Amino acid sequence: GERSFCSGADLKESAGGMFLSRDGTNPIADVMRAIEGCDRPVIARINGRVLAGGLGLVAACDLIYAADHAEFGLPEVKVGLFPAMVAAKLLAKIPLGGLQEMAYLGHTVSASEATHLGLINRAVPLASLDGLIEEVLATLRHNAPGAIAAGKAALLAMRDMPSAERLVFAERIIAVVSGSDEAREGRLAFAEKRPPRWTGKP
Repeated sequence: GERSFCSGADLKESAGGMFLSRDGTNPIADVMRAIEGCDRPVIARINGRVLAGGLGLVAACDLIYAADHAEFGLPEVKVGLFPAMVAAKLLAKIPLGGLQEMAYLGHTVSASEATHLGLINRAVPLASLDGLIEEVLATLRHNAPGAIAAGKAALLAMRDMPSAERLVFAERIIAVVSGSDEAREGRLAFAEKRPPRWTGKP
């Protein structure tokens, strides 16, 4: 949207159910899980404000590109709430100090600050945003879909592992990926100096 990418949950009193768990899970958290569980990279294209729960959706995405006028904020404390679910995702994405400032002060940051924090990959003028997204998509289409899917799952799994466990896990992943049909095709294409022919299935 031109005003907002997503402003989070409806804060009217009648919408309080958005913050309650159903069958042990929250619907907003379920959307974040679905984004992370998708076997393809999920790209956020942002033109406008990203607030509260909207920031959680963005944090769950794999690649995030924004118009340079976009703003990112956690205003929950201004209405008696705290962005706990959003923080659960942001803790793995931005430094703790930046998260604390945004969450405790209800602070909003610019697209430039969001890039510096590591919240988004890049901010460009709005006129360049769609071109950038197309470049990213074109590059993704040239790369091995199975390797990307395995890599996305591996990065998610390794995120919360101790360092030593990460290396052991990575050893297992690279052994599996390197023996795939995709990896064989990639090596053959490299030797034959031609583009690889991926099946298109992750």
